[in-house]
Amino acid sequence: ILFKRGDTWTLTSNSHRFRPRGSSGTAENHIYIGAYGTGARPIIQGPGTKLYRGILYRASSDAAADYITIEELEFTGNSRDAAVWIEGVQHWTLSNIYVHDITSPNGDWAGGIIFKDSSYIRIEDSTVENIAGEGIYFGTADTADYVRYGVIANCTIKRTKYDAVDFKEGTRACLVYGCTIEDCGYGSPPTKVLSIGGKYNHISDTRIENPHTNVRSVVYVGRYDGGKFTDSGKHNRIERCLIIDEFRAADEAIRIAGEYNEVISNTIAGAQIAVYGAPIAIGGNLIKNNIFRNTSEYDVYLKGNEDRFTFDYNVYSDGPGEVWYENGASRDFNYVQGVLAQEVNGIVIAAD
Repeated sequence: ILFKRGDTWTLTSNSHRFRPRGSSGTAENHIYIGAYGTGARPIIQGPGTKLYRGILYRASSDAAADYITIEELEFTGNSRDAAVWIEGVQHWTLSNIYVHDITSPNGDWAGGIIFKDSSYIRIEDSTVENIAGEGIYFGTADTADYVRYGVIANCTIKRTKYDAVDFKEGTRACLVYGCTIEDCGYGSPPTKVLSIGGKYNHISDTRIENPHTNVRSVVYVGRYDGGKFTDSGKHNRIERCLIIDEFRAADEAIRIAGEYNEVISNTIAGAQIAVYGAPIAIGGNLIKNNIFRNTSEYDVYLKGNEDRFTFDYNVYSDGPGEVWYENGASRDFNYVQGVLAQEVNGIVIAAD
């Protein structure tokens, strides 16, 4: 299915949406939805009225639609929920798409790209910006609504009201790498820029910059207080990222609220606290080979009686260079190596 470059398609109602369903490709031959001709990307535009779910939408109750590639398209305009809202699929790729200026007519939440109850999802070489909600959102906190084996690669995410990337607690073995994230999380406080719940997720080689004082954590790793998944927030890794909070706007650059998570070989510039161990961080977290620059309060702040952190070979510069323990937090070593998500020959694999 090819849309002509330079043309615009405007949706008129909930019954007239871009809705792939009822046909699937194969591993060798995906259904392809893209562009032809020369010029700007084809634009698929939401209506001026409230649009339920997404401009591009597939419900879990729809007939199967797997092995689909969508590329070189632009999505913009009003949607009550999101530009792209996809449920219950496998092996979808969104490549070189542009999602921008997504708002709700009533000023409600409206996200960029949402996948639920899906696996083997790939979003690559795409831009998501000016979004009245989260930028890219995987799963929910419900065990039945997971996303597994997802990849967000070489994307740019800017000016989202809430999280640039939100992996809910049911998310497993997903990757983010090679991305640029700027000016996100400007909504009502406290907000986050990158939220990593679930297990075996891996964030690497990504630049994250925060200018907003209402952001509590630039990166949040772990489970949530009162969340449904007590077996969540484990074996996630933040690696080789550059986290910039030069105005020390956020409370902390990275908050750890789980167990067996790794913060390795990152550079953290600015922030009041570089790494904060929350009271529900319950064991075996590793902080290693990081560079902390210009931290105004503490490089590492461990809070709570059950905190168990190990840190080693970190470099402290131009700041207090301190690790602070509160309420019995200790340096007991009980770290257990987990098997993280990784991509081998274009396939995401993990132990879980």
